[in-house]
Amino acid sequence: YADQPGTPLYNRNELLNQPRWRTRVAANWAAGNWDSTLAFNSRARMYDKTQATANTPVLATTAVVGNFDTVDLAVVYKGIKGMRLSASVRNLGDRDPPFSNNDTRTLGFSQMDDVVGRYFRLAANYSF
Repeated sequence: YADQPGTPLYNRNELLNQPRWRTRVAANWAAGNWDSTLAFNSRARMYDKTQATANTPVLATTAVVGNFDTVDLAVVYKGIKGMRLSASVRNLGDRDPPFSNNDTRTLGFSQMDDVVGRYFRLAANYSF
């Protein structure tokens, strides 16, 4: 894309915070009062170059922010009338995101990645 009309076009794919692809694949399973979901999240690697430097070439020595893959798990129980109990774990493997030298807004990690690590969520919903 061009920064301004009449300026050269630059390929910004694979630069910092703009990976070539980002994917989420999920499998759901239900049996009786139980539902569950297992999800795989993936983000492609990116060059550790800011968008402002898109007009400079990517060299063999350009640092790379590695790909980032995580797995999530969620379980729901609906066996009590009017009640829905759920639990989930994000980033089941407690993976740390890869480091970036160019993204100081998030303490050196890409804005696209969750720096919290593994976390749990419990919920109870009642309908009447």
